[in-house]
Amino acid sequence: MAWTIVFARSFARSAWPVRLLVLAVCALIVVRCGSLFLEPTLAAEDGKRVLAYFYENRALSEVLRWKAGYLALLPNVFGFTAVRLPIEWAPRFLTIAPAFVTLLVFTLFASSAFEPVVPSRGVRLFACLALSLVPVGTYFLVCHTDYSIWNALFLLLLLSLAPGSGQPLGAATGFLARAFLIWSHPLTFVALPVHAFRLLRDRGVLPRAAAALLVLVQLAHLAFGLSSKRARAHGETLFDPEFWLERALLAAQHVSEDVVPRALLGLNGATQALERGPTFSLFLTAATLGAVTLVVALGPKQTARSTYLLLGYLIAALSLAVFASEVQNPGSSRYTYVQTLLCVLLVSLLAAELVTRLLPNRALARAGLGLAVLVYPAILCLDSLENYRDHRQGNGERIATCVRELAALERENGGPCGFTFHCKKRHDWSFQVEAPPCPPAAQMQARMR
Repeated sequence: MAWTIVFARSFARSAWPVRLLVLAVCALIVVRCGSLFLEPTLAAEDGKRVLAYFYENRALSEVLRWKAGYLALLPNVFGFTAVRLPIEWAPRFLTIAPAFVTLLVFTLFASSAFEPVVPSRGVRLFACLALSLVPVGTYFLVCHTDYSIWNALFLLLLLSLAPGSGQPLGAATGFLARAFLIWSHPLTFVALPVHAFRLLRDRGVLPRAAAALLVLVQLAHLAFGLSSKRARAHGETLFDPEFWLERALLAAQHVSEDVVPRALLGLNGATQALERGPTFSLFLTAATLGAVTLVVALGPKQTARSTYLLLGYLIAALSLAVFASEVQNPGSSRYTYVQTLLCVLLVSLLAAELVTRLLPNRALARAGLGLAVLVYPAILCLDSLENYRDHRQGNGERIATCVRELAALERENGGPCGFTFHCKKRHDWSFQVEAPPCPPAAQMQARMR
């Protein structure tokens, strides 16, 4: 994929602090999902709606499969690829591949592509460490194929903050990566105004051409990225002012009670704070807004004013989009995940701004203070490791048994065809595989065996 090429080249050319960051985040992901790498459980949709579906439906056109009323390219590509590997490898691939996307989420901001946004590599490294350490989700949002759409959404919004490349290859790969991500989540339309801003703001023919093409891709996704049934359902309320006012108030409450507290206190701390009442959460939100307003008014030293404004817009717009979509349980971790990461990034920039103003001419002292500040999210991370455990880990043994039996059936039938197989899991979605009929050549080969 385009962004993996960019990431690999950026990593190869990066200085040792960035390489250490990548290795540290890899270690953190292993700590959070290590048991699942060893014994994948294929929780929830990954077994029934990814592995089983693509095992039965192997045509290349299935990469464009619609699920739940939208097209999600990233998990489709993972599922399509997984069933083309030896079946014993497929569950592990469906666990490790989304973990690699998570690695991109937590380290991409340190790459040189974001130097025009935040010139200081130290600040970018600090933000990446904060993004990786603050516990804002569960293992689903780290190493689960179906939930990888949320990391794809964050990657798109993060990339939208950076100007396009002025080199032909960089501009092409950047455009392809963003276009792929646009078609990997139903809510990517929130990045449309940011890409329009890039069209007006970026300099050079190639960056502006790429931004213009991305605006067209976003418009196409907005027009065709949802099923007609879902589009008609939302079209009925599109011009209803009362609906939008109600949703805006709910989104504002969501940001105040869920997004900001989770960014500052972690998932567990935010839950405990909300149990005591909304006052403390409201105080945290007011303090954060006040700090952003002050920095924007004084003029930030680490980044441009537009970065704070764009981050604020993305948090607000995505929260409004979640509530306007009328999803069930909008306060769950997946519907808050991307906004919370954006808020962590915003707070990291605020912290770096504060440290810079306190110690304007002492680089070593600034680095020491920055590392001291990171002790807090590290404590939150250690305190919340249990959130990343799959308490149905026993299903890993069942999945291993299922794929061994599937492999035996494939050998018996001369390929992935001509059988029906049921994989039963405990306290989770079991799934059934109905392999397509075997072609005559495969049937003859199986008889000869």
